[in-house]
Amino acid sequence: MRKRKMLSAFGVVALLSLTGCSSDSTSNQETTETTETTISASTTSKPQPRANEAVEAPGVTLTVDGVSESDFLSLYPDSVKPGSAPEEKLDAPEGGRFVTVTTTVENTGLVSWDLTCGFAIQAHIFSEKSQRYDPIRDLDRIPGNPRCNDDVNPGFSDTMIWSFPVPNDVEITHFGFADPETNYDDLTLIDIRDAEPAATSVEMASTASETATQAVRETVTSVEPTSSVPQKPPFMSDEDFDPYGPPRFVECWESNAAVMSDGSIVTDTVNCAPSPAPVEVYDEPLRLDGCVGPSAVCGYYDEFGNPIWFDKLTGETSPRYYDQYGNPTMVAP
Repeated sequence: MRKRKMLSAFGVVALLSLTGCSSDSTSNQETTETTETTISASTTSKPQPRANEAVEAPGVTLTVDGVSESDFLSLYPDSVKPGSAPEEKLDAPEGGRFVTVTTTVENTGLVSWDLTCGFAIQAHIFSEKSQRYDPIRDLDRIPGNPRCNDDVNPGFSDTMIWSFPVPNDVEITHFGFADPETNYDDLTLIDIRDAEPAATSVEMASTASETATQAVRETVTSVEPTSSVPQKPPFMSDEDFDPYGPPRFVECWESNAAVMSDGSIVTDTVNCAPSPAPVEVYDEPLRLDGCVGPSAVCGYYDEFGNPIWFDKLTGETSPRYYDQYGNPTMVAP
């Protein structure tokens, strides 16, 4: 783990600078020299981490991926879903510019983060004179940042971008960060003087698009030789498969569906229609009383000579009716 430089030195220097405002020019000069000496001495005695190095601090591990400067920012419109409307241009304050620091942050703490609409990470940049600068508000409007309430749970990482308005004549040298819940204003410093610009979201999207297009081209190239030749389905025999002739019936795939000679499966309610339910036929000869069916319920009459059903097993009897075809039935008309 790299040793880290805390903000305490900057706090002392800033306090001395403020006190020097009411003193003479000699005092201001001494304050400036003290500040420059402090930065130089600390950098020499304890080399500070730089961009592209993972820097550990209580609750957060952060890597500065790049630093860039511009006269304006392209932001998502306020209260609009990202990508649903053109981006808006935010000009830097007159006489100033935006310094944008792109980072990768890992939550090593105990609670989740709302990086853009909460105060999950305290972040500032510092000049060579130890001047501290705050980022713009509405960080969720910066393309590439997490959305509002997109929580980052402990153990997960995400990209986080901060943009700072800075006067044109100010040189930025350090980026400082801390977990405000446990280490507010006790910042871990990263030397960003040699940091290169990070890839913008547009560049990353363009690269991803080119990669995807190339992959599609390679895929198409690889399948063209085989896709031009029809492939026989594994369930068909060679003699039945004929992809170039007119489709003809081969066999039933299932009820109302048939396999054709070109390998397709089509609806066929003629060749593959389900078989009708079998009709129950009694082998017993027709009785004189017209009764058909099991003899256990035929040939019995009540005391008035009316035909009845009689079950020899249970002894139950019931009236016997005849259906429209003259067959006896227990169902009353």
